[in-house]
Amino acid sequence: MNKFIRYCLIVIVVYSFSAKAQNLPVWVSNPNAVYPDISYLAAVGEGDNRKAAENNALSNLALIFKSDIKVDNTQIDKYNELFGDKEGFQHESNVTKKVNVTGGQTLYNVKFGETFTNNLGRVFITAYIERLETADIYNEKINNNTEKIKFFVNLASNNNDLLTNYAALNAASFFALDNEMLKSQLKIISPEFGNFNDTDYDYNDINKKSVDAAKKISFTVSIENDTDQKVTTFIKDLLNSKGFVISSNPILNVTGNISYEKLDLQRKEKFVTWTLFINIVNSANETILSTSTKGREGSVSYDAAISRCVNEIGKKIKTEFNNKLTDFFDGLVKK
Repeated sequence: MNKFIRYCLIVIVVYSFSAKAQNLPVWVSNPNAVYPDISYLAAVGEGDNRKAAENNALSNLALIFKSDIKVDNTQIDKYNELFGDKEGFQHESNVTKKVNVTGGQTLYNVKFGETFTNNLGRVFITAYIERLETADIYNEKINNNTEKIKFFVNLASNNNDLLTNYAALNAASFFALDNEMLKSQLKIISPEFGNFNDTDYDYNDINKKSVDAAKKISFTVSIENDTDQKVTTFIKDLLNSKGFVISSNPILNVTGNISYEKLDLQRKEKFVTWTLFINIVNSANETILSTSTKGREGSVSYDAAISRCVNEIGKKIKTEFNNKLTDFFDGLVKK
């Protein structure tokens, strides 16, 4: 009897899957049946709902553009705003807006087409890019970026201030990297456009100048009450990650104070509050950045709570302090 029941279940499952496959539109397994490869790039996604299916389709479409180039799109957007161009370029239709599909990769002019929902509620959808139309958009984007690169390189060339020089070349390098991503995608979207899209600047030269400019930004760090130097190390690591170098004769002098205070909240756990103050002055002894942040952590002991405080301070330095420092340099090159 058990064998018979198992046999019936197997037949039902096989039949349901077979029926499911037979009912699927042809484009589910072959999107080029609707979107010929000569004119489109297309992929199919599926999910439990439309949003999940769209995300899956975008991920599958992004696989066509797999690249090792990663671009910080948030920073590119910030530079565009500083340049007075909030979107870099903008088209009226929502379907032409940019889509962040994977970490560090953005696609433009992605549209969604056919949809299908099977009898199990599974949603299928196509995501596609029209080659010719999108190639024009990419060319416009690359040309706009090139103009910004020229502006920032020219700003650096005509400025003797080391901080402004670094800020300008750093901005130029971001747009140059963005163009490398765009050009690599354009070669896939429209090979004839991609192979002939040459920019009149040297990408490697801009990168080298940006790195060299960062090396000229020297600094020291001195944080009071930082007995184990952990907070000091967090700040040093952040500045080093930007290419800045430690020096006894710096152009940036970072000072500050860290304090911890035990709290008695009449609870089993032990709590500690912390306050961090950071101040940066330039070679002219002018304050260019002053900031403070605080927090509270709890654990099984005061030592463990302080350890958690230190970990949280490290996160704050990598995020909040880094963002404020980036804002300062961005402000130096605002058009």
